[in-house]
Amino acid sequence: SFFLSFFLSFFLSFFLSFGVLNAQNSPLQPPPPPPTTQTANFSYNRLVSLIRVTYSGVGLSEVKDDITESPYPPTWSDKEPNERNPIAYHSGSRIKIKAKFDLTCTGFNASKIRIQPYIEPTQSTPGMKFPIRKPTYKEISVNDSKYELEYPESESNIGFTDNQIAYVESFSPKWKITYDGTNWEEISNYSSNELYVTWKKPALENISSNDRYVLLHTLFHLTCKPYNGITITDIADLTGSIWKLFDKDNLLQVHQNTNLYRRKDNLPLKYYGTYTTGSVNCPNLIKTGDGQCNSFAQLFLQMLRIQGYIDVNTGTDVLASPSVQSAPICNNNSVMSARRNLWFLVKKWGFTDIPYNSNLTNCTTMPFHIITDDLGNEIGGSSEVFGIQYHKTYLGYAADFIGNPGQNSVNPQSWFSYHSIIKVGSIYYDPSYGVKYQNSNDMRDNYLDGWCLKTSNKSEIELNIDVNRDGSINDLRFNIWSASNQANLFPLSFE
Repeated sequence: SFFLSFFLSFFLSFFLSFGVLNAQNSPLQPPPPPPTTQTANFSYNRLVSLIRVTYSGVGLSEVKDDITESPYPPTWSDKEPNERNPIAYHSGSRIKIKAKFDLTCTGFNASKIRIQPYIEPTQSTPGMKFPIRKPTYKEISVNDSKYELEYPESESNIGFTDNQIAYVESFSPKWKITYDGTNWEEISNYSSNELYVTWKKPALENISSNDRYVLLHTLFHLTCKPYNGITITDIADLTGSIWKLFDKDNLLQVHQNTNLYRRKDNLPLKYYGTYTTGSVNCPNLIKTGDGQCNSFAQLFLQMLRIQGYIDVNTGTDVLASPSVQSAPICNNNSVMSARRNLWFLVKKWGFTDIPYNSNLTNCTTMPFHIITDDLGNEIGGSSEVFGIQYHKTYLGYAADFIGNPGQNSVNPQSWFSYHSIIKVGSIYYDPSYGVKYQNSNDMRDNYLDGWCLKTSNKSEIELNIDVNRDGSINDLRFNIWSASNQANLFPLSFE
């Protein structure tokens, strides 16, 4: 009986213990309550969103729209999140920034909220920090517990790298916020702007002269993006770097130069894309995509200016410079008396073997002929004087063949009374063709085919010649140019 009592007591205790343990681990029992967490002064979740960023600082430069020439605001807004307004600073300068946020919360206690922006480093820009600041706030909707916070204008702890050009397609500062002064969290949305960092502060605008200089978006883009992360040592280094964008020796084909385009839509910038182009300054070249020699000379110069180059007397005109001894007499008009009427012919021109026709001109020194209407269109040739196909000739003409290509133009205009180039240091730069000259003789001897001079204005009736071959001789009037195929007939002058 003793053993029986012992075993009964043992098994009873065992089964009772087993049942208690099972009861404690039964899935039918509720889980223990979670540990209590407290976030200071907030009863419910918060929702914070970046709504506006504004940039400032002494190093900030205006960037202007290529078409309207209106300055872009140096801001970002959540109302137009994909409008990445361009902003520009110069190397060594610091950023100033301020921002606004929407905040939805309950139990609002502004005394402990703090915000801090920071910028992560890129290939060409350093990481930057800004001070932790207490934001100002105002109630937007009491019922909905909505507030607007503003981080006050603050400056970065360091500036952009000295003497280094930079470009960031999407420049996006990050933001941190704390509601209790201890625990920080990232604000999920962020701004995006296109950032340009120039070598030096851009030269001051000049919008009143013929050579208008405006801080256009395209000028920043063409000079910063290709040289992102490049350190510039001096003016010679800057000039050499920017010239590579024009230099035909640095291009597969100068008439397909992908370095020169309008930022907004990648429109190629063409040198005499059409003969009738009226663009004679840089802003008009960028607006239309088509320009004369002066507009390309100014494009090159203003790309240097946007990087901080301050020029003195760099613009140069190429002019014929005949001496009294070499000046021919054509129809009793000395070349010297009308210097701008003497034009030089840029390669490549062809000259026929048809004998000299004294009925057209009386200028044996310049025995070939070009006949044009009053607009400069060659009569008997193509409808556009400087088209891709060379012109048909009927009366012993000089004819414009496909020759030296220009920027994004396979056969640009090739005869001029003057031509615009740029001198930096001792070197002459011709941005229209992407070539450099050591002096005027270098240009004349290597790039010209001859000369021409407007000598008379006559009609078909006067000459008894059907000049345009339309089957009749009427009173059609035309200009007659005497031409020479001797490039060294006159000197050139760089002025």
